[in-house]
Amino acid sequence: MKYLIALLLSFCMINSYAENGIIEQCWVKQVKNLNSSNCLSLAAKETASKFYHSFEPWQKLTYNSTGTIYYTQDRLLKVDTISRKDKQYVSKTKYTPTELLVMGYGSQKLSGVTKSDFEDYLFETCRYSPVFMLNHFLAKKDKIKTGSEGNNFTGSLNINNATVTIHINTADSLVTQITILTYDDLYGDLTSSYIYSQYEGLNGLNFPKKIEINKINGKIQDEVVIASAQFINTMPDLLPKPDDFEWDEEEEEKPEITIEKYNSNIYFLYLKQPDTKSLLVEFNDFLLVAEAPLSIANGKLIIESVKKLIPNKPIKYFTYGHFHNWYLGGLRPFVHEGCTILTRPESKEYVEFIVNAKHSQHPDDLQKEPKNLQLEVINDSLTIKDDSFEMKMYVIGEKSDHTNDFMIYYFPAEKLVFQDDLVWIKNEGDLTKASTRQAGLYNAINDLGLNVETIIQAWPVMGYGVKNIIPFTELKQSINIK
Repeated sequence: MKYLIALLLSFCMINSYAENGIIEQCWVKQVKNLNSSNCLSLAAKETASKFYHSFEPWQKLTYNSTGTIYYTQDRLLKVDTISRKDKQYVSKTKYTPTELLVMGYGSQKLSGVTKSDFEDYLFETCRYSPVFMLNHFLAKKDKIKTGSEGNNFTGSLNINNATVTIHINTADSLVTQITILTYDDLYGDLTSSYIYSQYEGLNGLNFPKKIEINKINGKIQDEVVIASAQFINTMPDLLPKPDDFEWDEEEEEKPEITIEKYNSNIYFLYLKQPDTKSLLVEFNDFLLVAEAPLSIANGKLIIESVKKLIPNKPIKYFTYGHFHNWYLGGLRPFVHEGCTILTRPESKEYVEFIVNAKHSQHPDDLQKEPKNLQLEVINDSLTIKDDSFEMKMYVIGEKSDHTNDFMIYYFPAEKLVFQDDLVWIKNEGDLTKASTRQAGLYNAINDLGLNVETIIQAWPVMGYGVKNIIPFTELKQSINIK
């Protein structure tokens, strides 16, 4: 009975909030006083982080910037500056109901943006203010799914394939938080939260002076702090729209794969769109696949192609040269296939995260039919062989000067090394001095005492004007150039 009463009270409260127009009340307090002749100018300090092409999984690149944010009800202009090695770099962004213009740090020309970039920038505005999302909720108020969470009214909408939930304090009708549930092919369901606090009133307008941002399910924390605020009569036009402005075309991925037979045991699978070679190794009773670039779709395509080529043998092992998604992005289909995943201690936790991530927004085979992850950790090396063929895997790690989990594949009989992306020798022109990555591979091969004549690289294959098949003699020559 008590439960029923509580449920009825909760239902009444939700309806009361809706009937009293809490979205409208909030809009009046946080948006109404903004217009073309009443622009809010904010001096802001921002800390932002992102994952990058890093040495270890989950490493973040963090930068601090200072700048000014201008906004009205439907327009935002941001000008900010970062400092690097005693130099300053300026970035500008302009967002209106019809355009998104971006000029990156240190650039003197506009960056290319697509129509999707424009549509998704609505989410990015939440970093600085709930105003633009409030406008959207007010316009779609009849479609809001309402609820309550403690002292907060909550309302949810589906926007651009994302679920957005706004939290409004029922005591003061101010936005406390916006959460956005989106999808990433590698990481699955992702929640970003924008938490608003330290509200201040100015000429009848309430705005937050502190915004805390939690991204990628809390793995990254950003912050925006407003140092000062004032109203100005006109928003400056610091980024005028060019007469010839056009949206960039959306890139459509059309997976294509071709298979090259190297010998009776070794095949290379060339994926055209990512310009990458995967490795297929055939043993008497099973198969091994190495490298699955960028996406679940590519992983599935590789498996389907392997099954057509060699239908009577299971893919027993899947492995990857290092943890970057160019080699690990298509991992999940191999787990669903029942393969043993060969990993390293340094990226074991990262592999587990990818495999265990929920993909409820866009369910893949592993989400629909969960399978247990079968892992085998390679600490230093692993040999796989049958009565006529042998393959060796060596962890060279930090010697690669690229990642701490880097692994190469060696075929003794063929005097062949297959590796991901360490050698950059031009197709044409004079040989140049080896990079630290090239030197790392060369030193690792020598330290291991491998007899190598040929190196084949997974990426790039056709792009960047570099060799994909490299004689070991050329690698050695590049080392000796002064």
